[in-house]
Amino acid sequence: MKKYVVRYVGKPLCLLLALCFLTVDVGIRTAHAGMISTETVLAAQENGDARAQVMTFFAREDVQQAMLTQGVAPDEVAARVASLSDAEIMQIANQLDHLPAGASLGTVVGAVLFIFVVLLITDIFGYTKVFTFVQPVR
Repeated sequence: MKKYVVRYVGKPLCLLLALCFLTVDVGIRTAHAGMISTETVLAAQENGDARAQVMTFFAREDVQQAMLTQGVAPDEVAARVASLSDAEIMQIANQLDHLPAGASLGTVVGAVLFIFVVLLITDIFGYTKVFTFVQPVR
């Protein structure tokens, strides 16, 4: 009776266990240890600080209110900031202190100049009468 059990049950059981051991071994990864330079550690710390600075900026009440007026939810802003790369975060953090609170002067001057040119052209073609120094084309 013993030979019968070993012959018909033992062989498939051994094959099953061998297959299990082979599949378990495939998933194991080896660890590679190495020296980390000081610059790498400092860069990682700076990236973490920059990310925290940007998140703090977007967490301010006035910034969130401005984002809501533009139609962007605060949780969406947090998700987008979290998805930025380290280089993009560093660029935003470096420019954060130098950005104007509202529109820059160049944007305002450009908008005023654009409106002036549009009104001037409409006065020349006789559609409006805004400027007195313009003679309409007849």
